[in-house]
Amino acid sequence: LKKPEKKVEKLIPLSPGKKVVLYVTTTFYQNNLYISINPPFSDNHFWHTQRAILDVLARHQDFTVVIKLHVANTYRDTPLGRYAREKGLENCYFIKNECSFTDLLPLADVLVIDFPSTSLLQALTTSRPLFVYTGYYHIDDQAQRLLQRRASCYQELEDFLANLERFLSGGAIEVDLNDTEFLRKFGTANGKSGIKAAAALVEIIRKYDYQRAGATK
Repeated sequence: LKKPEKKVEKLIPLSPGKKVVLYVTTTFYQNNLYISINPPFSDNHFWHTQRAILDVLARHQDFTVVIKLHVANTYRDTPLGRYAREKGLENCYFIKNECSFTDLLPLADVLVIDFPSTSLLQALTTSRPLFVYTGYYHIDDQAQRLLQRRASCYQELEDFLANLERFLSGGAIEVDLNDTEFLRKFGTANGKSGIKAAAALVEIIRKYDYQRAGATK
């Protein structure tokens, strides 16, 4: 990984010898996605999960905790920032639009993800310890097996929190931080993504032309 950019170093006061945990949160969905996701996601559940994760992270004063909030401006922000201020969590720093998740990756010694989305693939480009909560999103068995070779992932929140706590307290993790099989299989297109996208577009156009021709007969 490249060195952190100057703007990142200005946003977060780093202490020499103090490790950094980077926690990237998912967004709240409010009243959206009720049709496309069944059952729909619950913002109350997201809040419960995020607060529980932050409680574990903040207890470890020997770590600087950086929380990367989702950049979506059309949804409400998580109450985590206000919660941290009210609880006096002085080792926690919140970033939203000031810089990207990939800008922050060079800072991180440990990565935490509460929803496996694009940020998971970005995190897998590193060799950092990675904790992934999969309780909100089903990953098929083959993908789960490959992901577990590289990351510490748990479907039950209690297991996720307990193992995260144990690791931050000095425990070991039984994964291969250099395993790239999941990333290569599910996060890359063998360098031919442009060709595949063009072929898919051509196929869509052909189907559309065929259906239109049939409709005019």
